[in-house]
Amino acid sequence: MTITTLFGTTPARRHFNLALLALEALAIVAVAAVTAQYFAAPDTARIVAAMAVAYAVPRCLLTRSRHCTRGSLVVLYVVGLGLMALAIYNMWSWTVMQGCTLEAPHINSDGNNYYKCALHYFNGSAPAQRHVHYYGLPAMIYLTWTVLGVSLVWPMAVNYMLTLLSIITFGFMACRLLAGRTGVKSQRVMLITMLMISLLTFYLSQGVMLQKEALNYIGMAMVGYVLAGLAAREKPQGVKQWKEVLIFFLGAGMLISTRGNMGYFVAAGVVLAVAGNVRGNWKMGGILMLITLVLFYLGTEVFAREAYFFHQVRIVVNTTRSADRMSEMYIIGPTQQPLRDLLGDYFYYPLWRKVALLPITSSSLYLIPFPWLRGNYDINNIMSRVTWTWYAIGGLSLFYYLFIGWRRGRGLGWIALWPVVCFLAIAYSTGGAMARYVLPLQPLFAVVATYVLCLLHDKKWRHSLSGFMAGYALLLAAALFICYNLQMHYIQPL
Repeated sequence: MTITTLFGTTPARRHFNLALLALEALAIVAVAAVTAQYFAAPDTARIVAAMAVAYAVPRCLLTRSRHCTRGSLVVLYVVGLGLMALAIYNMWSWTVMQGCTLEAPHINSDGNNYYKCALHYFNGSAPAQRHVHYYGLPAMIYLTWTVLGVSLVWPMAVNYMLTLLSIITFGFMACRLLAGRTGVKSQRVMLITMLMISLLTFYLSQGVMLQKEALNYIGMAMVGYVLAGLAAREKPQGVKQWKEVLIFFLGAGMLISTRGNMGYFVAAGVVLAVAGNVRGNWKMGGILMLITLVLFYLGTEVFAREAYFFHQVRIVVNTTRSADRMSEMYIIGPTQQPLRDLLGDYFYYPLWRKVALLPITSSSLYLIPFPWLRGNYDINNIMSRVTWTWYAIGGLSLFYYLFIGWRRGRGLGWIALWPVVCFLAIAYSTGGAMARYVLPLQPLFAVVATYVLCLLHDKKWRHSLSGFMAGYALLLAAALFICYNLQMHYIQPL
């Protein structure tokens, strides 16, 4: 990064960048001062240094981009500072609060299994973890330890960095897909997309847990960026083409190594991106599909703990073995009892009946987690319940699919259906009971919503959208009211 890039070419730009750098430095000092109140000095130094570097990487990437604006830098600063504080709070709650160390934390989530799995392969100090099926996250933890030593700090800093990078990369995807379609400058498209994703608090909070969501986020963003280029009919040649292939390979690898079924989603994205221009895109699409198939085989059959492809086939064809397994994992617990009563023995139904129930399961998947608390006031639970921004993005996306997407010359092409296909697949396979699986898809819907907002300079679309969103808000409020009363009816007698 050159001095000109860092400080700008005009006095106003230089003054803004200097002020922002001063604010970032003050924020790091404040974080160090607060962290020192709860951690020992060596631990504080490691935490602050790791988080500062993890913030600097996406900051530099955004600054060097031609889509960068003052607004997008401010968004990154605010989100970066908030997530840094949340990541440090999570580390404190798993270590100091529990009487543990950063080397041997007590993690109250799936992250405990991933951490111990990495320990098992790193030095054998923990038993093998039979509940860990895919090794993408343990491998990332293992690699950070190989370089820096065993500590919770390093993988948490990587997850924090990847979450911020995903916000920026989804912004790049939006700029690429929407180029020349709206008359809005790419810098504004970038800002709107980043702002919307930054308001998805459930998405953000899961990114700074010791879970595989952060790897899913950046993987989906990188794959989406490449597929947006295909859908936009860009023709990279030579080194640029192989750069696209490398980005896709890394993104798909992170997705499939953490959740094997993401391979289906990547393949669906490739098909939809190519569908708009088969003659022009079939070669590149063929290369990307071949990469997907190879990674899928390696991720589900070679490096997974057990062969998962056949388990996924059994889910589709509804064998008793798969139904028993799925019914033990999903639609369980008192809060999901209304859904279980409504669906019955869902996982034992034939394929056609599950498809017929998609309106119910997809509605459930869309609405959860519900925006109310039941006595758990942990910050991560609160952030998962702030779903109004997700509902707003969903409403804007629904407007696109109902009124814009099918219009010749107005739609974004087949690629806009990618998040819908993946969403319906999750609803089908889980019975609409696992909202966390949708998180990597939320920014894809945000890209669609950005396109809708960019059309609002047209008075006709403004009036149509205003009326639609008013009706949508009323239906949403009615649905949430019904869900609240049903859920409370089941919970209160317990």
